[in-house]
This record gives sequence, structure tokens and C-alpha cells, in this order.
Amino acid sequence: MTNKQEESQNKEEGYEVDKKVISGLIKKALKEVEGIYAVKRGLWGEGIKIEYLQEGIGLSLQLIIKEGNAIPQLVEET
Repeated sequence: MTNKQEESQNKEEGYEVDKKVISGLIKKALKEVEGIYAVKRGLWGEGIKIEYLQEGIGLSLQLIIKEGNAIPQLVEET
């Protein structure tokens, strides 16, 4: 095995995903949650803020829920 092949095997592979793809996946997942009407939009577009952090991806979003529904808030720290 050449030196380059060994280096490529030892490297941790990572993929950079476009923010539009992440936003689409979030919307798709939220459609399956009962009681959520939509993601609130801002003046400059989508209301989903995505930050790339050392630990992973940070998300911030505002939801519009249907009247009479309550959505529990879950926060996970890693």
C-alpha cells in the first residue's frame, strides 16, 4: 500500500452539506410532527438559522403551531 492510500484510510471522512438541503430535511421532519403548522419566515427568507460549529451543526428556528396544540421543547447537549 502506498503512503497516500494509508493516509486516506486513516483520515476521518466528512461531507459538507448545503444549507438548503439541511433546511429541506428539517421541514420534511417537521411535517411529520402533529400540531406544527409551519416554520416562521423572516424578512429575508427562511426562518431557519444554521451555524456550523466544531461540535456539529447548530439550529435555530421558530415554529407556528396550530391553535390548541402544545409542542414540548426538547434541548439536547453533547
